[in-house]
Amino acid sequence: VDGDHSDTACHYGNERPVESSKLRAENRLAALDRYVANLGARANPVSDQERLRHTLRQEVYRACRERLVKPDERILSCDSPVGTGKTTAVMAHLLQVAAECGLRRIFVVLPFTNIIDQSVDVYRRALRLPDESPAEIEAVVAAHHHRAEYKSYESRYLSARWDAPIVVTTAVQFFETLAAKNTAPLRKLHQVAGSAIFVDESHAAMPAALWPQMFRWLRELCDDWGCHLILASGSLARFWTIDGFVPENERRLIPELVSSDIAGRTMDFEEKRINILTRADRLSVPQLAEFVLGKPGPRLVILNTVQSAAVFAYYLREDCKLGSDVEHISTALTPLHRSKTVQRVRERLASTENNWCLIATSCVEAGVDFSFRSAFRESWGLMNLLQIAGRASRSGEYADAEVWD
Repeated sequence: VDGDHSDTACHYGNERPVESSKLRAENRLAALDRYVANLGARANPVSDQERLRHTLRQEVYRACRERLVKPDERILSCDSPVGTGKTTAVMAHLLQVAAECGLRRIFVVLPFTNIIDQSVDVYRRALRLPDESPAEIEAVVAAHHHRAEYKSYESRYLSARWDAPIVVTTAVQFFETLAAKNTAPLRKLHQVAGSAIFVDESHAAMPAALWPQMFRWLRELCDDWGCHLILASGSLARFWTIDGFVPENERRLIPELVSSDIAGRTMDFEEKRINILTRADRLSVPQLAEFVLGKPGPRLVILNTVQSAAVFAYYLREDCKLGSDVEHISTALTPLHRSKTVQRVRERLASTENNWCLIATSCVEAGVDFSFRSAFRESWGLMNLLQIAGRASRSGEYADAEVWD
């Protein structure tokens, strides 16, 4: 399909051939090592908790970086807790495997566009080689989602066609391509063969009912088409062990990426990092406001619907007279405004001010690099509660951090 349409489009002058960059996995792995080492040198942990978190991040990175993969280990799982540096650690593993096995490209599959922007920014800084310009690294690490913007035609072309050596895309784009029957998405499908695939926040990648079929296709990519797959999440659901998801005759043991020793120590730290508490009684909007504002800030509140989040944010701004000390994010806002708000929230979290709130929906629940002192989650699923726990005291910087269900 791709060959036919590309040849025809070039013949009629509708497209021009664009040469894609090479992965150069060994060189990029060396660049990533330097980037992580510089991060460690700049880190300035103050408390014992922060120092322990810093040490664990380094151990997780080395464990992923040096993980030896057996020929029959095409699929691995990684449930390292939030804040342990999975973004760089798993990439180090994938680059190592790509160098050893001659893989063509790397796919990073994420559930939300705001996590894509965050990850792409990290990868472009971490994987850029000394001889590459900003425009060249943009064509190497391609962001593919509905609002991606590019400085050059080449970057846009390589991203939309998945010709780039590292493609960061949404779960919707990736899995709908696997399921496609129409020309446009099918033109990208052949790029997946012989690639490393990193499905991050896999618990949120798709509705649970669709995982059995998708997992069958992912296994086929690994068994028959030379792919290497990592399923990762800070709250990983091992659906491949559950009756009804995978037939018994198709089940297989999926090894862990990180050793049990390091995983155990990260989980020990996780249990002490925050306090998860429950308030079971129903709360009116004024009662919820009084409860939230009675806890130390900065504060994160996640509600289940766009309307609930908007109503509560408006109440805090207008009725409680908090004004600009209330930030608000939901999918009802345009991607441009969400991006600006995320940037502003990061700046406020890095400052010394603390008497402010972010009111949001689940669009900032998973994977976003926020660290609040107090967090509140309207009751929903266990995975949702565990994910919002990753947005409070992310590095153990607050000794008394609370997450309220």
